Amino acid sequence: MNATDPSTTGYDARAVANWFLDRATRDGDDLTQLHLHKLVYLAHGWHLARLGRPLIRDTVEAWPRGPMIPALYDEFKHFGDGPIRGRAFDFDFVRGENLVVLAVFPADTWGLLELLWRTYQGHDVEELTRAAAEVDSPWAKRTAGGRGVVSDHPVIPDDELKAYYDDQVRAVQSMAG
Repeated sequence: MNATDPSTTGYDARAVANWFLDRATRDGDDLTQLHLHKLVYLAHGWHLARLGRPLIRDTVEAWPRGPMIPALYDEFKHFGDGPIRGRAFDFDFVRGENLVVLAVFPADTWGLLELLWRTYQGHDVEELTRAAAEVDSPWAKRTAGGRGVVSDHPVIPDDELKAYYDDQVRAVQSMAG
C-alpha cells in the first residue's frame, strides 16, 4: 500500500455516502442529507477507532446541526431536507461523462459499514445527531459546550475523533466483559 491508497488515506466521502444510499435503497429506506452526514461521520469515527485508519479523506466540520462534511453538503444540498433521490457523481474527463462515485472497500471496512448500517438503520435524524454530538464529543467541544452555537464551521480533526471513538470502543468492550 502506498500514500495514495484509499484504504490507508481514506475514501472520497461521496463514495461512502453512495454506499449508504445504495444500502438504504436495498432495504426500502429513505435517507435525508442530515441522515447521510451523521451516518458517514459515525462510520468515520468508528472506522478510525476500530481499524486505525480514516474512512474518508474529506474534512468534517462542526455545524450547528451536528457534524457535517462540506463535500457531501455541496453534492446533496439540492435535495433540501427531503429524501435523497440520486447519487453523487464526478465528471470523468477521459470518458467525457458523469460517473457515480464508487469505491471498492476492503472486507474489514465493508463489514464495519454493514454493522453500522444495521446498528443505526431506522434511527431518525435526532437520534443520529445525539449519537454524533454527545456532550464530550469533538463536535460538542467546538460548539459552545455542545449548544450548537458556532460562528464559523471549525474542523473536527481526525486525531480527536479517533481518541473519542477509542474511548467508545473501550466502553463497549468493558460492558461486554
